[in-house]
Amino acid sequence: MKKKTVNKDIFSKRLTLLMEEHNETTYSMADRFSLSSPTISRYMTGQMAAKITTIELMAKYFNVNPVWLMGYDVDRAMPQTLLSTALTKHESEVLTAYRNKPEAQPFVDRLLGITSQPDHLMPIAAHNDATQSKEEQALMQEDLDEL
Repeated sequence: MKKKTVNKDIFSKRLTLLMEEHNETTYSMADRFSLSSPTISRYMTGQMAAKITTIELMAKYFNVNPVWLMGYDVDRAMPQTLLSTALTKHESEVLTAYRNKPEAQPFVDRLLGITSQPDHLMPIAAHNDATQSKEEQALMQEDLDEL
């Protein structure tokens, strides 16, 4: 099977189109996908192609076929095999509406009691000098247990 490559020219046009349709900016996209805004700009001008993993994330966000986003002549719609078959029609409509309104997502999340999970974990450092008193060690253990 031939490895699929990204057509930078078509990818840039399709990404720009999707961003316009969803009222996204280079800054909002950069924030959403943990990239820099100059990187998004390079994607939009065809100077650079995104990694396949980034394209897959973008396709999922925009609810489009990742192969279409890469520049291939395939259906724009997300293939059924990539969609959950367990969703009812109503659930699918709600999900599509949610994805198409990113500005409303924080409000919906709060309404439903959904908390955002960070995309990454903050690194922490710890050490034990073995010079702490038993009371200090117990306090440190309590702190660690809270994590």
